[in-house]
This record gives sequence, C-alpha cells and structure tokens, in this order.
Amino acid sequence: MIYNQYFKLYNWGRVANGAYVPGIDQVPGSIYYKNIPDPVNSGRTILDIKGIDEILQARPAGYTELPFAVSWYSLNNESASYEPRNDIKWSFRGFINYNNASSVSPTDPLRYLCPYPSKVITDHRGAIQNYYGFNF
Repeated sequence: MIYNQYFKLYNWGRVANGAYVPGIDQVPGSIYYKNIPDPVNSGRTILDIKGIDEILQARPAGYTELPFAVSWYSLNNESASYEPRNDIKWSFRGFINYNNASSVSPTDPLRYLCPYPSKVITDHRGAIQNYYGFNF
C-alpha cells in the first residue's frame, strides 16, 4: 500500500500539471472544505471535504479551495523541470523516496514503518518475520 501510495502521489501530481500518465485521465487539482455542525454532538463541528474522490468543475458555495494534486509538483529552478515537492520526494520515513523509487519493490520489508512486536512473531509460528532485529 505504501509503495502504491507513493506512486499515486507522484503520478497524480504529474497529471495535475499537464503530463500524460497512462491509466490516469483526471485528478483533483483542488479540494474544497468547510466546517459544518456535527449532527451528533452539538457545539462541535465536522470538517466537510469535497473533491478528493470526484472531479468538481467549480468551488461549491461556502467552501474554501485548497490546491491538491496540482501543488504536489513545483518547478526546480536549477534543472528547469517540474519535480515532486520535497515532502513527497522524501515521504514514508525512508522506505521509498525520490532517489530509490526505481529500485524499491512492493514486497520489500518495511523496517521503519511496521516493526512487529515479538509476541506477534511467536504467535504466527514463523509465518511473519521481524526484519532488521526490532524487538519490543
């Protein structure tokens, strides 16, 4: 999932900025949000977000616009090319990043993100491995 999410962010940013990526026709360039009253807890509000899973042609009335996928790429002044923002380039605590994305496999162990407690390892009788010696 992490591997796929990295490439989804990467490719959505490219498409939102005009690049062609096979299989991705449109992405939400902006999302829209506003606080609405919580119907269950009076005195509280809920953040209502529109536009993540749908392409909206215009800002809904009363909502604030926030750049979404279009903001994931920016112009690198040195190379004069568009690149992912640094927080996308270096996401996921080092598992996958701008420098190693072509060599990381979806089956690589996630040593930084998901170390298993030793009880989980023993309960699964070897079906799960605790990579890189994490024990807690």
